[in-house]
Amino acid sequence: MAFDHNDTDSIFQQMKRTLREIGVSLRRVDSIEHNDDIDDRIILEIKQADFVIADLTYARPSVYFEAGYAQGRPVPVVYTARNDHFQSRSDDSHGNFRVHFDLQMRNIIVWARPGDAMFARRLKTRVNKVISPILKQKLMDGAAKHREASFKDLALKDQLDLLRRTARHHFEGLGFEITTVDRNQPTDASIWLDDWAREYFSGAILGIKRDGRNLRMVFFHPVRSVNKQLCQQYRYKLIGMQGSRDLYEKGKWNPRKAVFDIFVCALSGSNVMRRLSMEIPHLRAGTAAHSLVSESSLLIDRLQSSKHPHRRLEVTVHVVDSIRRLSNLEQELEVRIPK
Repeated sequence: MAFDHNDTDSIFQQMKRTLREIGVSLRRVDSIEHNDDIDDRIILEIKQADFVIADLTYARPSVYFEAGYAQGRPVPVVYTARNDHFQSRSDDSHGNFRVHFDLQMRNIIVWARPGDAMFARRLKTRVNKVISPILKQKLMDGAAKHREASFKDLALKDQLDLLRRTARHHFEGLGFEITTVDRNQPTDASIWLDDWAREYFSGAILGIKRDGRNLRMVFFHPVRSVNKQLCQQYRYKLIGMQGSRDLYEKGKWNPRKAVFDIFVCALSGSNVMRRLSMEIPHLRAGTAAHSLVSESSLLIDRLQSSKHPHRRLEVTVHVVDSIRRLSNLEQELEVRIPK
């Protein structure tokens, strides 16, 4: 807003009093003690602001620039102006007393004079609407930070157990029959995993759900890290075996289509997506973030099975490899496989 004008200075003080009632602290750069370049300080204040109020009275070019900068970040901008700035004036050839064309369609809150009660009510209502999603996001961010801190404080074993319990609860809620892979005790569901693979995948969760002629499978594998040897097990013992006749013959399944979702949850390490895509050549980036999918050539009928020529396999590998996403696994699973 314009500085050193009695009316705008008074309106600023009215704004401060009005918004203080709803817990909003209003700052103007000329009232902040600093030792910075004034332009740099204004930009810094905009970057740190939850929202910006731009008063267009006296048509200061800097106000238009700063409001545009805020919108581009994006920071919500509430526009205000004195009520005589919406008509042309014969004595205003430079347009210093008019809201410029590009902002005339904005829902601008007008004020007539300092102390305007209607302006105060409208400003409070508008700001309440603007800050409502901001406050909600702050609460969510605070809860997320608390979850991350609590997850980090757990021992490795407890982290893995928490991830397994969360996944089991989610998949059971979707109607999957759940089996935990045991290195010493193979089950009918995991019969297609040999002893060596069960050693690598011990503790993983396998979920199976039949839907008419279709088969849905999930494989949830929380691990400390993903190395080359584990990638090979994924490639040959997990993804590769999903296209094998043995899997369907041993399980007495006859699906028209099989959909297989693999969740790799890595507690440490980086570039898990890159390592998987390098070690498993037939995987490519999926449409969903942090996912890899099998190429269309990975079909069950690639085995030249004439008995079921239309059966098809769809494999998606979901990678969860950050503390933020791991600590919020329930939401992550909801997004990937919603209820």
